[in-house]
Amino acid sequence: MSISIRRAAVAALVAAGVLLLANWFDAGVVADAKIRAGSTYDSGPLMNAVVLARLLTAAGVVAV
Repeated sequence: MSISIRRAAVAALVAAGVLLLANWFDAGVVADAKIRAGSTYDSGPLMNAVVLARLLTAAGVVAV
């Protein structure tokens, strides 16, 4: 019984870690790329960040 509780705790920690990583990436990296794209009119880095954010979100869903 303790092994299943341990597995559930590890799964919950991994899920929380993935969600925190996705939140940091979205709130920090993508938001900064949006600001830079707005000031320089260069949307290349923003598009790369959005693609990475979507891949990170998909990987998080699969991991959870």
